[in-house]
Amino acid sequence: MPRHGIITEVKADQAMVTTVRRGVCDECGDCGSCALEIGMGKNVPDQVLVNNPIGARVGDYVEFDLAGHAELKLSALIWIVPVIGMVTGAVLGDRLFSTAAGSSDQAALLGAVLGLVITFIPLMIYDRLVARDQRLVPAIIRRVPAKSCSILGSCEPAANTTPSDSSSA
Repeated sequence: MPRHGIITEVKADQAMVTTVRRGVCDECGDCGSCALEIGMGKNVPDQVLVNNPIGARVGDYVEFDLAGHAELKLSALIWIVPVIGMVTGAVLGDRLFSTAAGSSDQAALLGAVLGLVITFIPLMIYDRLVARDQRLVPAIIRRVPAKSCSILGSCEPAANTTPSDSSSA
């Protein structure tokens, strides 16, 4: 999902973009009465290092995103793999250690914790291996007219703005 922000610094072919952290319940009707957003830091400025293939400059309002479905794939990897490890560990713990632990529940809990910890190890190794992979660095897609953008809100591109628009604001 594309994000919007303001370029605050340019370094060679990359740029530092100030944006607003996405809320976990942006589409939820109960968002105003939920303390989760406050705890997660909604509307807190966030600095993101992005690739700058269009040559945008400091002060430009831009739209940026990860290529393809990288965000979805990474989210699935980070959220689904640990859950699978935890459930598998709980089942194995219950089956293998229920007599040694004295209780089926205690064995399942121990197995779930071990399964969760064990799945984090390959995820941490994967994270270190792909840390410099440029396919996983967001890239600027286009400039967005400043009059339609607020750093504490959303950017609504003007109708005549196209992805190939390379004029500066």
